[in-house]
Amino acid sequence: MLGDRLRHVRGSAAELLTKAEQGTLIEEVATAVGGRYDLSSNRGEVGAWRNSLPVLLEVLRDAGLSHVEVLLEHRLPYSPKRVDALLCGCHPESGESSYVLVELKQWSRADAVGDGLVRASGLKKLQLPPVAQVRRYCQQLLDFTPSLARRA
Repeated sequence: MLGDRLRHVRGSAAELLTKAEQGTLIEEVATAVGGRYDLSSNRGEVGAWRNSLPVLLEVLRDAGLSHVEVLLEHRLPYSPKRVDALLCGCHPESGESSYVLVELKQWSRADAVGDGLVRASGLKKLQLPPVAQVRRYCQQLLDFTPSLARRA
């Protein structure tokens, strides 16, 4: 069912930060993603969520953006790929809808190895740099949702 593929956790940055502080956010994300996760683990995807999501939400709060709508682990259209966080709000000057895609990494180090790839510490496979990954995600969103494009 298509609706199942588009599940994510959604709320204002303030609401999601409260859930993180209460200890319910990670379980909610795991349920939305639909995989089987050991929620007691600090490794893998669960560890990344536990380490990164509260920090992202605190940064938004500290920047005065607690009201911004945040979609966590938002699945891209017609793809198994997920955006770590999609920030939805209004541009402060134009008032038009504005979206920011955020890709969070747990890397302590990444070295360029050519062909637009990096070798990240602790990983065997070569990776796209996060900025290239986000560019691809943006393009895919625009390909399937052209109304998100900026108007000239």
